[in-house]
Amino acid sequence: MKAIYFSLILLGIYLVFQSFKSVAALKTEKQAYRLVKKEAGFEIRYYPAVTMATVYSKGTNYKTVASSGFNKLAKYIFGGNQQKESIAMTAPVRMSITEKGSSMSFVMPKKYNEKALPTPNDPQIEIKQSSPEYVAVISFGGYASDDKNQRTL
Repeated sequence: MKAIYFSLILLGIYLVFQSFKSVAALKTEKQAYRLVKKEAGFEIRYYPAVTMATVYSKGTNYKTVASSGFNKLAKYIFGGNQQKESIAMTAPVRMSITEKGSSMSFVMPKKYNEKALPTPNDPQIEIKQSSPEYVAVISFGGYASDDKNQRTL
């Protein structure tokens, strides 16, 4: 009987957590884009210019870039800035990985521009305006990894 009671409590906690997670995902601001073309397995999207917080790295694969870049940017938006101001998380997190190095960027909420954002405490974080661009997008579920990125291409 105790096992059933304990299982029901765990299930209840899990369901509450999932409902909060779903509500948070609905509230997350997403970068605006215009769908240009949809094909089997990929889309072509037009992304207008946005303000981004970016960290550069010498890493040349997902594994070496993802954790350190994400942690630095997360610290910035969770108050690691001179104004100690929290900034809402947005989606997606943008990454560029090449043989010469990489970058990870958080798109800033549209209410901000380069001059209105708090100054990062970490001098490696650059605040800049992106250029408008056309992007080929391949979607997949779960978390990214070097292996999954290669298989998707």
